[in-house]
Amino acid sequence: MSLLYKNSPDMLRMIMIDPKRVELGIYNGIPHLLTPVINDAEKALNSLKWAIAEMMRRYDILTQTRSRNIEEYNKKVHKKDKLPNIVIIIDELADLMMRGNKKEVE
Repeated sequence: MSLLYKNSPDMLRMIMIDPKRVELGIYNGIPHLLTPVINDAEKALNSLKWAIAEMMRRYDILTQTRSRNIEEYNKKVHKKDKLPNIVIIIDELADLMMRGNKKEVE
């Protein structure tokens, strides 16, 4: 998890999904998490839907500011307006897909 050491929570936010509940729980409580590690399939699906909406919102921001990516955008704006990178880690995607509503998960 070198991402954690190389980036402050202001510049890196994470969503971790662990359907089996055994691999990612050790990361609960780190300041980079947007939410505690998710173990529930429905909550995981909701977090992924949120991530899609956030991605679309960011595309709009990048278009409005004529920025090609977040790094370029962050160079143009004041510190309070900077956008962190968001990383989503899913342990055992196949397991998540088996537990969730197949049509929605796809």
